[in-house]
Amino acid sequence: MSGKSSKNSSTKKHICIDFEGEGRKKNKYLPQPALLGAFVPNLNGRGKKYFLWLLKPELAPMERSPWLPGNAKLRKVCSFEEAIQDVIDLSLERDCRLISYSIHEKSMVKEQLGERNSTRHGFSERYFNIKPKAQALRNRRKFEAPDHSLDSLLKALAPKNKYPPAPKGGAAVACRRLQRAGQESRWWRKWAESEREIAKDLLLYNIGDCQAVWRLTNRVMANYNLPELR
Repeated sequence: MSGKSSKNSSTKKHICIDFEGEGRKKNKYLPQPALLGAFVPNLNGRGKKYFLWLLKPELAPMERSPWLPGNAKLRKVCSFEEAIQDVIDLSLERDCRLISYSIHEKSMVKEQLGERNSTRHGFSERYFNIKPKAQALRNRRKFEAPDHSLDSLLKALAPKNKYPPAPKGGAAVACRRLQRAGQESRWWRKWAESEREIAKDLLLYNIGDCQAVWRLTNRVMANYNLPELR
C-alpha cells in the first residue's frame, strides 16, 4: 500500500455484498436467497463494478437482458455455493475482504453450506461485518437515527446520499413474483411489462444496498484504524 494515499486505500480494499430473498421463517428456517449482488473494485484499484449472481434457475431470463441495470456480462445463473466461491475468488484476487452490513450474509452461508464445506470456511475467513463499527461511529458523533437499519444509519452519517426504494411490497415479494414469471416463461421478451419493471426495481434496490455498504465502509475506514480491512 506504500505510495498511495489513505483515501485511495480506503476505497479500494473491499467487496461489498448483499443478498435478496425471503427472510427467516417462523419455524427458524432460512430459505436460500434468490440473488447475490456485489460491488467489486477493479484490479487496477480505479472504480468498481456490480456483479450479480442469480441463484434460482427461474430467474435465468434476467441474465442477458440489456434492459436491466448493470452489465449483462457480469451476471451469472448458478448455484449458491458457486456464487460464494466466486466472491471468495474475487476477494483473493484483489487481496481484500467481503463486507456486509449485518451478520445476515454470514448466517446465510453458514446455514446453506455444510459445516465441513471448504467454501463455507473460505467465506468466514474473508468476511467482515461493518455494522458494529458503523454504529460506534454514529454514537461517537452523536448522530440520531430512528433505527439500526442500513438506510437510517447512512442517512445519519451521509445525509446527502440517496438510494432507490425497495420494490413495491418489498424485496421478498418481488423475488417470489419473478420466480413465478420464470416458471411461466424462460424468455425475457415474454415476461409482462409489470414483471420486467419489478426485475428492474429489484436490481436497482440491490445495487443501492451494495453502494450503501461501500460508502458506509469508506466512511468507517476514514475514522477508524482497521488493519484487517487494509
